Amino acid sequence: MMNTRRMMERRIEKERDREAQLGGIEKMLFEQALTNTAARSDARVEAMRRQRLREQEETELRQDALFIQRMQEQERRQKLTEMEDRLARELERRKAEQIREYQNRQRVINGSDEIRDLKAKLEAARVTKERAAQLLEQQIREEEERWHERVLAERMEEERLKALEHEVAKEQSTENVKYQTKLMQQDQIRLREKAKEESMAEYIREKEQVEQIVEKIRLEDQREVEERLARQAEAQRELALFIQQKDEERRMQQIKEEEELRKIEEFARMKREREERIERERKQAEEEKKRILNELCRQQAERNAEREELEYLRDELYREEREALDRAKDEAALKKAIEDRFQMMKAFEQQMAEKEERKLQRAEEERKFRDIMLAKFAEDDRIEQMNDQKRRIKIQEHKREVERLVDIRRQMYQEERENELRERARLQEEEAQKQRIIEEERKRLLREHAAGLKDFLPKGTLQKREDVDLLDQAAQAKVKARREAK
Repeated sequence: MMNTRRMMERRIEKERDREAQLGGIEKMLFEQALTNTAARSDARVEAMRRQRLREQEETELRQDALFIQRMQEQERRQKLTEMEDRLARELERRKAEQIREYQNRQRVINGSDEIRDLKAKLEAARVTKERAAQLLEQQIREEEERWHERVLAERMEEERLKALEHEVAKEQSTENVKYQTKLMQQDQIRLREKAKEESMAEYIREKEQVEQIVEKIRLEDQREVEERLARQAEAQRELALFIQQKDEERRMQQIKEEEELRKIEEFARMKREREERIERERKQAEEEKKRILNELCRQQAERNAEREELEYLRDELYREEREALDRAKDEAALKKAIEDRFQMMKAFEQQMAEKEERKLQRAEEERKFRDIMLAKFAEDDRIEQMNDQKRRIKIQEHKREVERLVDIRRQMYQEERENELRERARLQEEEAQKQRIIEEERKRLLREHAAGLKDFLPKGTLQKREDVDLLDQAAQAKVKARREAK
């Protein structure tokens, strides 16, 4: 029993051990599973954390990149704005400098007597050129008028010759008309003679007819004597009346022909008189035209002579006035130059005298200042009643102080002298710049305006050989430009 119990106990213990082992294994497996699950969860969490970190880093990187980009853009914009501001300020400065330079240039040009004198001379040359052009145009116009007058005279001469030829032709035509009239008269005479002959032949024929009638009547009316006599008497009356009518008709025809001939002769006479009258009137008109033309030519010649004399006198007066004005200007310019040179010399002498006086005054002031300072220091030393050694040291210190003050005053004087020299150099530079501006403006005026006025420039306008070369170059440039334009 005991063995069975022990066996059972051992078996139970074994079972318990086995269960404990199984429980330990299960627990270990469970723990391992938990560990694995936790490990897997930790891995996922770590992966998620790393993912979040990467995303956060990427976000931060993007934000940093955006921030850097914004900062760079802002910096770029700021630099661009600053650059634009600097550029605008530089442009404004340059523009203001150009405006100041232009205003200064205009002030120098407007205040230059040389430029004003050159402009006046160029204006005088332009007026002289215009006057010469007007005179040339007037001469051309007068020459054209003379040419037109010659052409008119030639035309009038041609018309006169044509009229003479026409008159000769008319005279020949008149002779022809007279000849034709004569022929017509001869034809009319022949016609009248022929008409007379025809009338006579008609009369003879009628007479023969009458005789035949009478004979017939006599032959036929022998039986009726009274009737025949009556008819014969009637026939005789009719014949007499017929003959009378024919004679009247011939007489009227002759009168009509004579009247026509008279009218023809009267017409020819009137025509000759009218032609003679027309010829006289034409000759009178031609003589009157010639007289008027000669009178007009004489008056025009007198007016032209008076106008030419007046223009000549006016030109001479204008030339004399311009020469007198130029001489006066040259004399005034020479006088002004001499006066300016005298004033400059006087001012220089006065300036040198003032400079020497200031130098003496400064030396006197330095001496007085040194004496005053030495006296003051000596007085101070005397008051302090120092011993000799200290007094000598103090005197040396005082001398060094005085020398230092003198050096300061000398340095101030030297600085003042240097300032004066710089101011004088600045004034000389301004004067040189002024002369350069005046010379450039003078060359510009000559180049732009004097090239076409070379032959009309007053005396003294071209001062140097370079001015003549400048005008030649300007003229060549204009010729070249015109050729290129063509």
